[in-house]
Amino acid sequence: MVISATEMDAAEGNGAPLLVARVVSADVAQTNPGQDQDNVIYATFSLNVDLVGNCAAVTPGFLTNDHCLRVTINNLIGSQTAGNRIAVNTLPPDAFAPEAVWNRNTGNIQLIVVGNVLAGEMISMNLTLKNKRTENPSPLLSIKLDGPVH
Repeated sequence: MVISATEMDAAEGNGAPLLVARVVSADVAQTNPGQDQDNVIYATFSLNVDLVGNCAAVTPGFLTNDHCLRVTINNLIGSQTAGNRIAVNTLPPDAFAPEAVWNRNTGNIQLIVVGNVLAGEMISMNLTLKNKRTENPSPLLSIKLDGPVH
């Protein structure tokens, strides 16, 4: 069997052939690990793809944002913070919605991309969660990109 070589067109940015979107670097920190305390969670990360926002804001409900490009931080479990939306501060400030989608049961926070971020640009965010009243082991966090990448 002979497999012929296939010529690929050159492309840049998100149009590059065989580009796999991934987190290039990430760092997460907290201000207060104490029980029953407000705890500011800080995350700084960069991606290898350009983010082009395709949503204007967070829509109600956790699963209704599947059509939006979003950055998800997984496994922030053990919080008392209720509700399905949470205020978030981000840099660059116009790249993400000012509210993120929060799911206390899974510990997932979804940042909804509303603007543009270049590949390699550092993204910083912070939000406040209320720690539970009992001891909670440090969870293993992950950051992933969900939704359509243009």
